[in-house]
Amino acid sequence: MERNRQTKMITIIALVIAVAGMSLGFAAFSSTLTISSSATVAPDSSNFKVGFYASTTSTLASEAQDHVYPSTNGSASATSLYISEGTTSISGLKANFTAPGESVTYSFYVGNSGEYDAYLRAINFNNVTGASSNKVCTAGTDATDSLVQAACNDISISVNVHDITATSTSSSISGKVLYKKTFAPITITIEYAANGNRADGPFSVSFGDISIDYSTIDNNVNTITFTINDEIYYAEQGMTHLDWFESSYNTLYDDITILFCDGENKIINETDVLINNEEYYLGDSYCI
Repeated sequence: MERNRQTKMITIIALVIAVAGMSLGFAAFSSTLTISSSATVAPDSSNFKVGFYASTTSTLASEAQDHVYPSTNGSASATSLYISEGTTSISGLKANFTAPGESVTYSFYVGNSGEYDAYLRAINFNNVTGASSNKVCTAGTDATDSLVQAACNDISISVNVHDITATSTSSSISGKVLYKKTFAPITITIEYAANGNRADGPFSVSFGDISIDYSTIDNNVNTITFTINDEIYYAEQGMTHLDWFESSYNTLYDDITILFCDGENKIINETDVLINNEEYYLGDSYCI
């Protein structure tokens, strides 16, 4: 039976989920959280809000939804995305290929609608559910599995955000900040390499979830903790009183003239370096 295998449809489905953008933000406050029959929270972690947006015309405060229409190369086709503004997960990225050399690219945005600057810490390529790999290729009717698996090796998915392009897990990203009330472009590209192997029939490719992790604290930053009126706060090692007041680590106070004092009622000056594990108190309450 004669078959033209080269023009058979190859269907690729990519599921992209970035719920860790929120959860890792909470993790930055993990030492101040008590989860039990009662909970004590110092900073308000609900003010850490990083999510997906279809465009930068959003006010970073609406719940509107919009479409993202992918760009294609060659004879590839793809479905559009319907993004609810500020959502922390999206799904439905799908590409249809007929031959090597084709690609599909989705372009949208990561937006920070919260009250903290957000630092990109990791891009994680997770395994397909129930599999030991982040990519699984399944042969269709009459397709030879060995040829499908060879072609599978030539199909990839990549993420570009903050000028970083990742095709596999990158867990030590630092120096990439998404300032509050700003956007950063993100692109997801699914590609069938130009010199890729061909299968002799249709097959599908499934990719595992991709998580993009943001936090209030950058990687490779030496942080310390201290208390103010018995509530825990964070600072970078070497920060002065004034440095901290003017940074995103200060989650409560707008007035930088507020004085601290230590446990011995000694007033802390603006130029004094904050000390790890020190107990500070507001000057108008405790200092002599």
